[in-house]
Amino acid sequence: MRPHNDGAPVFSTRPLVQSDREMLERRFEALSLETRRLRFFTPQPRLRAQELDYLTNVDQTDHIALVVCILEEGGLVEIGVGRAVRLQGRPETAELSLLIVDEYQGRGAGRFLLTQLAQLSVSAGVRYFQAAYLAENLAIEHLFRHFGATPAEITQGVCEVVLDLKRFACDEGR
Repeated sequence: MRPHNDGAPVFSTRPLVQSDREMLERRFEALSLETRRLRFFTPQPRLRAQELDYLTNVDQTDHIALVVCILEEGGLVEIGVGRAVRLQGRPETAELSLLIVDEYQGRGAGRFLLTQLAQLSVSAGVRYFQAAYLAENLAIEHLFRHFGATPAEITQGVCEVVLDLKRFACDEGR
C-alpha cells in the first residue's frame, strides 16, 4: 500500500479478531466522553468484560466486524471499528455501528469503513443496515444522508435510519 500523492489519508480494513480485545480496551479508554456518549448514548467509563467478550466474539457472517486502519509514517494505526449484527428473525437486516477515534474523525475513515462493511455484509446475504443514533450526532447523520438514507426520529432525541446495501455498495465512488 502506497500513500496517495495528493496527501489524502490511506485507509484499509481487516477483520476484527478475538486478540483485538486489548486494542479495543485501549482505544475505548482514549475516546473523549462526548464521543462515548454519542456512540453508546452514555459516557460510560470503560467496557465491561462481558461487553468485550461480545465485541470480540464475531463469526464474520451473523456478526461482522472490521477494524479500520490509517497508513502513517510508522505503519498502520487502528483508528476505528465497524460492525453489522444480523437481526434475529430478520436475516436480511443487520444492526450497524461505527466508531472512529476522536483524532481521526472527519477525515473520511467512517465513509471508507461503512463502504467496506456494506460490501462484506452483502456477500453474507445482508440487504439492509439499520442504525439508531442520537439526533445531535450530526456527523453520523451527514454520513447516512451522503448515502441516500432519510433518518426518522423514533423517540425523543433518538433517530433511526435504514440503509439499502444494494444501492449503497454501488455508490462507493461517491
